[in-house]
Amino acid sequence: MDGLRVIVKNWKEQGEKKKTVVLRNLVAAGYDIQTLTDDYRRSPSEVVFKNQLKERIQAMKDNYENYLLDTSYVRTYEVVRAVLCFMRDKQMS
Repeated sequence: MDGLRVIVKNWKEQGEKKKTVVLRNLVAAGYDIQTLTDDYRRSPSEVVFKNQLKERIQAMKDNYENYLLDTSYVRTYEVVRAVLCFMRDKQMS
C-alpha cells in the first residue's frame, strides 16, 4: 500500500482516513502502482482505462466488500477519480 500512497500524496482537502480507504480499495482490487501505471499506458484511451478500473473496483465491492479494510467508506467513482488525477499529473511532469 505504501507504493500507492503517491496517488493521494498531494490531496490537501481530503482527510487521512479517506486517503487511506482509497488506497485500501485499490489494494483490495489487486492493484499496485506498477499495475496501474502499466494498465494506463497500455490502454487505448483514458476512457477505456477509466471504465476498466471502475469495473474492477466495483466488482470487488459487489463480491468481496471488505469491511475490515473499510472499503465501503468511499465510492467507486472517488477511487477512479483519484487514480485518473494522479495519472494526468504524472503525464504532465
